[in-house]
Amino acid sequence: MLGVSDDTVRRWIDAGELTAGLDSVGRKVVDGAEAVRELGLEPGALAVAVVKATQVIVETPAGRA
Repeated sequence: MLGVSDDTVRRWIDAGELTAGLDSVGRKVVDGAEAVRELGLEPGALAVAVVKATQVIVETPAGRA
């Protein structure tokens, strides 16, 4: 629906709109529970997940552009 790229997620992190940490080899990672709260997800909410290779993107219909 929203179709954001990994670059968009990185921009959200850089802008402080999404919180991320670093894993053991220095990659940025988003805590699942932190992402659920920030996206406003709850049981029964519509969300779309895009899975490509080792990347997963979860979106909500009212997601950010």
